[in-house]
Amino acid sequence: MSKTQSRREALEQRRKKDIRKWVAAGGAAVVLLGGGALAFNLLDDSSRNSALKAATEIPAECSTTQRINVAASEKLAAIIEMIPVSAEDCISLEVDSSASPTEVASNIIGGANVPHIWIPDSSVRAMLELQGKAGVTTITDSLASTPAVLISDENVNYSTWSDAVKDADNVSMSDPKVDGGAFASLISVASEVDDQKASTEDLKAGSGLRAQTIGVEAPVKSASDLLSDVDAGTIPAAVVTEADYAQYALDAKNPSILVSIPSSGTTVLDYPLMVPDVNASNSTVTTAAQKIADFVASEEGKDALAEAGLRTSSGDILSEETSVGEPTQLEVADKETLTNLWTAYSLQSAPLNGLIVIDSSGSMEEPVAGTDKNRMQVTTEAALAGSQLFPARDSLGVWAFAREIGEDAQGAPTDYKQLAPIRGIEEEVEGRTHREVIQQVVSEMSFYPKAQTGLYDSLLASFREMKANYKPGAANVVVFMTDGANFDEGSISREDMIAAIQAEQDPNNPVLFVLIGISEDADLEDLKTIAPQIGGQVFEADNASDIQRVFQQAFSADAPAATEEQQQEAAAATE
Repeated sequence: MSKTQSRREALEQRRKKDIRKWVAAGGAAVVLLGGGALAFNLLDDSSRNSALKAATEIPAECSTTQRINVAASEKLAAIIEMIPVSAEDCISLEVDSSASPTEVASNIIGGANVPHIWIPDSSVRAMLELQGKAGVTTITDSLASTPAVLISDENVNYSTWSDAVKDADNVSMSDPKVDGGAFASLISVASEVDDQKASTEDLKAGSGLRAQTIGVEAPVKSASDLLSDVDAGTIPAAVVTEADYAQYALDAKNPSILVSIPSSGTTVLDYPLMVPDVNASNSTVTTAAQKIADFVASEEGKDALAEAGLRTSSGDILSEETSVGEPTQLEVADKETLTNLWTAYSLQSAPLNGLIVIDSSGSMEEPVAGTDKNRMQVTTEAALAGSQLFPARDSLGVWAFAREIGEDAQGAPTDYKQLAPIRGIEEEVEGRTHREVIQQVVSEMSFYPKAQTGLYDSLLASFREMKANYKPGAANVVVFMTDGANFDEGSISREDMIAAIQAEQDPNNPVLFVLIGISEDADLEDLKTIAPQIGGQVFEADNASDIQRVFQQAFSADAPAATEEQQQEAAAATE
């Protein structure tokens, strides 16, 4: 008999044995913890509803309750919701698991909608998301724990997480920005680089591949979906957490799935209990935090952890069939490696929310050497070809700019004109997708023979347009294409334009810039002076192939971000 068959058979025998115990003991099941046995009650729907109802009942001794907002990862949220209001503290916990870790961290940094308590799935994630821009006080280092694992329909054998992450054809994963298992797998690769079990190139290749393909061709799947797909044999393997797998198995889904980890070890999620520093002096908040910690450490809390497939904070293992035992824990000592990894992944995986601004001044009539086309034709052809590459997750708008070609709401002339608003690329408008609208307006673009280049006013206006249409979690980018220099006696000055953008730019939600100089006539020195002070990059395109290449490069995963040197220059200029 094969190893695969014996494992499956053992799991099925274990399940039948457990079912008999649940029946015999009135719903009590046995899960092995650290070599011993712990009896706990599996909550059916009616029991769970009763527990939740009890948690929301207000004791007669409480004339009022104090509501404490808790932002928690999904698995911990379900457990915390069970904590009752007690007569001793009259504290009601309002638990929310809908916001992503990035959104919660952004709120903490920005000071708006800050939760009283935050329970992310990982202290490493909290560190990376907060970026040192806001403080939190850790009340408990770990409420629970679970390692990242590989699940498969047959035996898989990877020596490192780097090998598994790079093998996107065979190993599926969810979005590391929201999913604990996927996040832990990337951190595991970073740890392997730290331990010289993998190279920096391996790290970049694996994380870059995942970032640039996540959610592009198909919706991102949850851990539950991945488990179902592996169980059904539609995908060979996937990354989840042990808790995801254990809960799937204990829900009597009869899985024929194997669980393993690479021989290098794995990263363990630790679920810290944190209070944002803005709330640290609030005694009610600290009382509520301790209340959560005490409940999770109680026998009832441990039962709830086990039902969710989670280990305790000390890492006590679950049943043999749903556990990977006591794996080697991978950790990253070099914070710079982690920060660089997460910054790169976040930029590369973010959907694009962009505005393309194309020079339509008279000089765009100039012929392009080696072709029978002018600059406008070559530029719009590049834009049309590029428009086919944007995945459905992206949003895009198109402007033309040249002196006094448009008008504002009051009828005053402007140096820019909206051709297509910023909108989801596959959003339907009057029977057509926005992609089709963009392709039509770009194909119909032409130059204005007598118009000159109103660069500064248009650049400032496009920044304000992007800011008004800002999308959190996306790369919000203005791509500005010009073949000339600012030629508008009545326009804002370069210095005032830069100062205005710096004053209006939100450092926590920045609008990025890609400035493309078309032909040798473009004032590249001007663009290179502007770019680092507003958080942008400059590209040069001298011929038709350059324009095509640069346009696509401008929208590549990591092009929009300003370099560290540019960011420092911009910061110095702001000061």
